[in-house]
Amino acid sequence: MSFDASEGLPTSGFNGGASCTGSGQLYFGSSHGLLTIPRGLPVASAPAAPTVLRAVRTLEGMASADRAPWDLERLEVAYGEILSFAFAVLDYGDPRRHRFAYRLTGLRDEWIEIDERREVTFTDLDPGEYTLEVRGRSSHGVWSDAATSLSLVVVPPFWMTTWFRVAVLTSLVLAVLAAHRRRTSTLERRNRELMALKNQREAALAEMHASQEQLHETYDRLRRLTRRLELAKEDERKRIARELHDEMGQGLTAAKINLQLLAALPGSAETKDRASDTIELVDRMIQHVRALSLDLRPPLLDELGLSPALRSYLEAQAQRTGIDIEIADNGLPGDLPAEVGITAFRFVQEAVTNVIRHAEASRVDVDVMHAQGRLELTVRDDGSGFDVGQALHRASSGQHLGLLGIRERVESLGGQLEIDSSPGKGTSLAVNIPWR
Repeated sequence: MSFDASEGLPTSGFNGGASCTGSGQLYFGSSHGLLTIPRGLPVASAPAAPTVLRAVRTLEGMASADRAPWDLERLEVAYGEILSFAFAVLDYGDPRRHRFAYRLTGLRDEWIEIDERREVTFTDLDPGEYTLEVRGRSSHGVWSDAATSLSLVVVPPFWMTTWFRVAVLTSLVLAVLAAHRRRTSTLERRNRELMALKNQREAALAEMHASQEQLHETYDRLRRLTRRLELAKEDERKRIARELHDEMGQGLTAAKINLQLLAALPGSAETKDRASDTIELVDRMIQHVRALSLDLRPPLLDELGLSPALRSYLEAQAQRTGIDIEIADNGLPGDLPAEVGITAFRFVQEAVTNVIRHAEASRVDVDVMHAQGRLELTVRDDGSGFDVGQALHRASSGQHLGLLGIRERVESLGGQLEIDSSPGKGTSLAVNIPWR
């Protein structure tokens, strides 16, 4: 408790070090001489003065025109509104000695003292419910016992409500699913066309076995159909890979960015969790689309040629499987025909895939050479090997068509396939393709 000249003292100027106590008196040195007060002099305790809200204002004026600010118990304001609260301590002492403190539950839990300032302003309150509590200190230095409180509700705009965010999220997911369905329908139609070509090829095979007299003609027809089928498959793979990368990949990426922006907006934890789960789902779809696009048709094959495409593919397989894969080439010419290049790439791709699946090898060597207008490729591994005769018999009977497919593809270009393998001694596959 403190006193000054307004309470009857001769002056308000005292020296903090000029004081002492006697047997029956208290002595204080002041600017007007010595002040003596009897010890034990009863002093009435100053009561706590109530603190009230004097005004609640926005940029447009008073926040509640129908009720006095000190009678308000609940106040609703729109999101983004700037609020100012003015306070007052109801006592008759010197107002310069009044002090104030406030606490906004929902934003901070601790009391914040604002000294003699009688007003506090909030400019960036998020949507939600808050409780504003204010207490004041009277001119006698006594804080009010009970804090004045006001329930404050910041109403969110429609685009920050949970139902709107759920609707936007649902719309994005439905749009992605619709795009996926449209692409799937296109792929199914293309697949039917490929199946038609395959049926033609199978019909040619049946004719070859049915008539020995037409064997040579049927074989030539089979080669032409095989070549057409492979060209159609490669064109389709190229188109599908481009659509997956350019359209579906970009669409999924845009959907992911929109979901991340939506998740960054203020909202409930449940909404943010659902948005995060959807972002992870879309991200996995993007990775899957990219991997599928690269497997269908590596872009490096069309952009930089056979050698860079093979190096990129083999490095990716080595990193994925842990197998030591090495490639050596003597510098391929730049005018290598596209059909020869894709056939060579598919040969290496099929051979390395078989090694990964069946050979249990630790090392693979790929040699790519050209000489005298011919392209020579060799794939060697140190794996378990196999019986060549049995493998070719199974391939001719419709099982394990990988070797048969490689041979037909190479022979359709006038090339040859050589297989050297035995159980426990690894495998060597070599092709020789003319390109001039």
